[in-house]
Amino acid sequence: MCINRWRESEPQNAQVYCLEGQLHLDHLRDESLAEASFRRAVELDPDHEGAHLGLGLAVLAGKRFSEAAEHFEFLRQRQPDNWNVQVSLAECWAGLGQETQAVGLLEDVLAQQPQEAHALALLGRLLTERGEYAEAESRLRQAIALSPSDQTARHNLIMCLQSSGKDKEAQEQQRQFKQMQEDFKRFDEIVRKDLASRPNDPSLHFTLGKLLLRGGYREDGLRWLRSALRLDPNYAPAREALKEFSKNPTSEQQEVSK
Repeated sequence: MCINRWRESEPQNAQVYCLEGQLHLDHLRDESLAEASFRRAVELDPDHEGAHLGLGLAVLAGKRFSEAAEHFEFLRQRQPDNWNVQVSLAECWAGLGQETQAVGLLEDVLAQQPQEAHALALLGRLLTERGEYAEAESRLRQAIALSPSDQTARHNLIMCLQSSGKDKEAQEQQRQFKQMQEDFKRFDEIVRKDLASRPNDPSLHFTLGKLLLRGGYREDGLRWLRSALRLDPNYAPAREALKEFSKNPTSEQQEVSK
């Protein structure tokens, strides 16, 4: 593997360990290996901002909030306009029981970046825990409209609705949540397996389009439906889906367009 050769040739280069950590964290989803790589990068270069970010995310995933907060505090001093760093720091504070400070930081972020989906989702969760259900529901719905694939935000919305006594709405959200999980699984199967053997099958392009539209990804969904028609101009399901979508966009798609 190229990264292994690079590490062998430059064992004191912090960047190679940072890249290795990103590979483990983002693609292999192995937080423990990612942590080891990022930690070595920070040891070699204590000022490496990318290594601090990766190490912060890796230990945050393990709910080691105090250590993670140190890395995000370091980054906030270096990158005061990095909203993702501030939201991650707020998550650390919440995990440490400092909910008032976390809510305040998230509100500051949203005052400057009102469409920061991660901040909206986290604020919605914290407001739910504080019993402020109406505001929490509003924030969580905004987060989902901006980031339809955020399963955590959807789960938190279900919890909020249940806590506020809106059982019928909670059940509908639970149904949508289950459908989304099934859609993700089917989408992954098509992209990883089916398209490799049948890249020009219009039914696969059509199915991807339908899954994306149902998930709220309007432009990508329409693109795949049109791709199915380019492969087969007479493919009726894609033509009907495009016609139906033009008449009845989903409520979540409407929210995104606002």
